[in-house]
Amino acid sequence: MLRAKGIASVGGIALLVAAALLLGACATGAPAGKELERQAKSFEVPAGRAVIYVYRRENPLDLSYFAQVTLDARYIGWIGPRNFLMRVVDPGPHAIDVEYRDSTRLKATPLSIDAKPGARYFVQLDTESSFISTKKITQTLVADSAAQQEVTSGILVKWLD
Repeated sequence: MLRAKGIASVGGIALLVAAALLLGACATGAPAGKELERQAKSFEVPAGRAVIYVYRRENPLDLSYFAQVTLDARYIGWIGPRNFLMRVVDPGPHAIDVEYRDSTRLKATPLSIDAKPGARYFVQLDTESSFISTKKITQTLVADSAAQQEVTSGILVKWLD
């Protein structure tokens, strides 16, 4: 009887480890590569264009799987904690939408940016989560200097084209 109980415990632990690995894999997007990440973290803005960064800070209480990001109503990718996306855009109005794809399919209030030539824009995603699901998601335009530190410590993930 003790032997069967030990096997069940080992099986339970293995199941928990597998679930944790699966959740960890969902918590980050596909890395964009070292060269693209280096370019993104240089914070250079091409002449006559603007750059938009969307990032998530690491939060140990954030159990959300991933955030699906759209720019100008076009699905462009998803990010997990400590990830960021960077996109060079033309000047003018741009809309960013974010949706968490957990059991609630929760959406943030859309954020509009009127991009100016030569400017950088940093959009920080924050969540309020419980163990089961995300309860609230917000997008905030953050000051350049504060956001650069967060982006520098993050991992660039691929934008989908």
